[in-house]
Amino acid sequence: MITEAMITRAQALVDKNEVAYVNTNGNTHNFQGKGHNVGKDKIYIITAEIQQNNEIAWSCDCPHAQFNDECKHGLACQILMKDKELRDEYKAFSNEDDGRDDRHLQDDKLVGKIHIESDDD
Repeated sequence: MITEAMITRAQALVDKNEVAYVNTNGNTHNFQGKGHNVGKDKIYIITAEIQQNNEIAWSCDCPHAQFNDECKHGLACQILMKDKELRDEYKAFSNEDDGRDDRHLQDDKLVGKIHIESDDD
């Protein structure tokens, strides 16, 4: 259950820049969050995996998330995801046609095309 206190703590993490967007790999956004209390020097890994039905499966490796469905880090990253306008819809990646794996493209934009003509013509 998400409480008002947890939402307040999550917003404080965003306001203090204690969570950060790292990158996107395929349909997974990766974040990092600063630990508090016992793990003050700990950096937690938070992921948002966009499912084919466009639901997002959140995970965090903080102790609270190990025993609860939600944690302040995940909630903070949800806020950050909206602020940064990160993609929240599933995208099918196909590398079957040309053997390329384009999942490493973080912004999902085509940067440019190169046309190479053969000397055999």
